[in-house]
Amino acid sequence: MVVPAHGTSNAALPLVSIANFEARAPDLFDRLRRDTSLAVAGAGPATRFVLDYHAARLCLVDREAPRTRPFHVDLDRRADVGGPDLLRRAIGRGARRVIDATAGFGTDAVHLARRGLDVLAIERCEAIAALLADGLSRMADVSVRRRIELVCADATNLLGSRDADVAYLDPMYDSPQRLKSKPRRAMVLARELAGEDADAADLLALARQRYRRVVVKRADKSPPLAGDVHHAHRGRTVRYDVYIDRGGIPA
Repeated sequence: MVVPAHGTSNAALPLVSIANFEARAPDLFDRLRRDTSLAVAGAGPATRFVLDYHAARLCLVDREAPRTRPFHVDLDRRADVGGPDLLRRAIGRGARRVIDATAGFGTDAVHLARRGLDVLAIERCEAIAALLADGLSRMADVSVRRRIELVCADATNLLGSRDADVAYLDPMYDSPQRLKSKPRRAMVLARELAGEDADAADLLALARQRYRRVVVKRADKSPPLAGDVHHAHRGRTVRYDVYIDRGGIPA
């Protein structure tokens, strides 16, 4: 389910245009325009990325890399957790509803939904939200799909207005030049479409005011967004910083 919301950010839209798939997939076109407020623009020479319709799915075409396969969101493919489920541990045993304030392409939201949690996934970049909405609509596991509510909005406008046991933040990692490992294609595209998360620390501060437990995903070598981490769950390449504040909404 995708719910439109006011206050979406249009900062990334000049990079993205929409190809002429209105005639080929009118239902999808109308639903995405309605639910994500995605601006409809012709595929002019100034736009690097084009949203188009290939093989019954919404795809992102990179016109600067014409030989590269168009990108789409596939949420049926399970990500390899590889050992302890650190994210689920960080969220906490008693949690039943989570707000994913930086949903991106939905990997973590689906991961939590598969573990029985209800997830409000918030994504402010309209192009990313459109790709995620299409990926959710194609999921084979209907029970998982129904546990996820996707909202295209700036999380700062929603945090505190929706009840949840935990708020989860996965801000953009440090720039690829500072990461030892080669960044995945989805991470690179997310950065190109949405830009840097310059307001990540402010979003954390807001979330901590309104929710008792906040979890932040960080690269293993990156500093915490705030210094007073209650505890952390560490993996080989990532960690989950847990903040617990008495002033937040009771779980």
